[in-house]
Order: sequence, then structure tokens, then C-alpha cells
Amino acid sequence: MNENDLKKRDQFLILCRDRESHSIKALTRIIKDQKLKIQLLDPFSELNHSPTQVTAAPFESMVLIPRTSGILFDDIDLSICEDLINKGALCPIPIQSIRILRDKDRQYLFFLNLDLPMLETLIHRGSLSVKALDQFSARQSQWVIKSIRGLKGIGIKRMTTPSLLEFWQEALGRKDQRYLIQPYLDQAREIRVLCLGDELWPIEKKLREDERDGEKNWKKNAQFADFQRVQLSSFEKDLFIKHARLIKTHLQLPCFAADYILNEKGQWKILEVNVHPGLESSSQALEKDLYPQYFKSLLSPIETIKTIH
Repeated sequence: MNENDLKKRDQFLILCRDRESHSIKALTRIIKDQKLKIQLLDPFSELNHSPTQVTAAPFESMVLIPRTSGILFDDIDLSICEDLINKGALCPIPIQSIRILRDKDRQYLFFLNLDLPMLETLIHRGSLSVKALDQFSARQSQWVIKSIRGLKGIGIKRMTTPSLLEFWQEALGRKDQRYLIQPYLDQAREIRVLCLGDELWPIEKKLREDERDGEKNWKKNAQFADFQRVQLSSFEKDLFIKHARLIKTHLQLPCFAADYILNEKGQWKILEVNVHPGLESSSQALEKDLYPQYFKSLLSPIETIKTIH
């Protein structure tokens, strides 16, 4: 990012759905502390005009920070971003990269093409049979079903083979099979690797012992699990650095989070990559406010990974 170009920009536009989220409040505080102007916009409910009329600020003074997801299956937010960028706004996150990561099936195929170790995933349409499941993952009796545009565990279900076949037939009847199928790995370790600029911050996810009451809490999202520091082996550090450099190089992302799961063979597999990671739980686990570093990384040139903590 050109430093001289950035100096001319003092107006920040953040696209978000929830102004009260910890991430938006943290970014708002940081921007205001630097005596910069800020505007928040929910592009899914507050757009009363064409994208070119979103704001009256000169586009050449604008920094655009999208913090929206595709869970509504509506990409008007990305259309707004592209229009504002064409008019002169600066967005540190490539919109094409957001598009690649927004659909879980699309990002799975993209990273598979980069030879990244993705968790085995079945992308399927039409009728589903036991034979097809066996060919995909033999001797598997439980499965994880994910919406291709889930968020914070929304749209993720755990099912037995009979339940999955029934669910899939109902989805076929609705003409909506926008789901991924993955093998369920019981009590597997999960690690989130945060990339903020040229630094990696790994955090392990642990289910809260007092919430182990069945289906409700097997997901290791922040609302169901605790994040904690993790000690990595030299091999794991080298592996995560290698993967992060590939992701950063091919998508030109200043910040992201990669979620990993350890399979039964002791191999780390990537579950997904998130372009808009929340940092509240990670900051608590690391006893460090990560939002200032996140904000600084957004406005810095893209660098290769140098440090893993």
C-alpha cells in the first residue's frame, strides 16, 4: 500500500450488520482515537440509493473496511465495495479474495488447487446413497454438514448416516443443496492460526467442560469453546508458516484466520479460512489486545510471514 496515498485518507467506511459487535466497537474506538472520521453502514438494510450515493465523502479520502459475511446469500456488499473502489476509495482487502473465501465450496477447491491440506469434503448434488458416502469416506458413521455460507457455527449440523440421507433427500426436494459434507472427527484437536500482517498467532480451541451436554456444544466456535495459548512443535510452526505464506501470496490478504483440525492420522487439515476474523476470544487467550495490530496490518504493505508466536 502506498504510504503517500494513505496519508490523504481520513474517512473510514466500515460495512457491517451489527454495530454492537466487539469487533466493530474496537475498530471504531481505534479510528476515533486517531482523530479520523468514521461511518458505519449496513449494506443489506440501509442502502436507499445506488452504491455511488452511499456516502458524500470524497472517494479519494476514503478507506473502505468490509466486515460483512455472505450468510444472507446476498453480495450487494461486495458490489458496493467494487463500485466505491472504482470511484477512488481504497480497500485493503481484495474483493476478489473475499468472493473466493465467501463460499466454502469455492475456497475448498481453490486451496486444494494450491496443494493445501484441506479436510476431506464432499460437494454433492442430486440423490445421495450409502455407497456414495462409503466411496467418499469408508467406515464413517457420523458426518458434519455445513452450509456453504455459514457463520459462527450457524448452519453446521452433526448427523448419522441415516439422518444425513434423510436430510439430503429433503434438501433435494427443496431444491437447495448448498451444503458441504465432511467426516466427523470425534474429540479432535482444533487450532486457529491468526495472521496479522507478518505475524502468526496460534490459539487452541477447547470445549468448556461445563457445557458438554450433547449436540449443543460439540462445535468449537467461540461461543461454545475457550481459546488458549498453544505450544507448537518446530514441525507445526514450519507447516503453519508455509501455509500462511501461500494463502497470503495468492490472495494478497493483510489479515486472516485459518482453522485447523487434527485427523486420526495425526495430520493437520484446514477446515476453512476466514477473511474477517473476530479477535475478542483470541485477545483474551493471549492476554493481548489484537485489534490495534489488526488495524495497523490492514493499512500496511503486504509482507511475508516473519514471526510465529
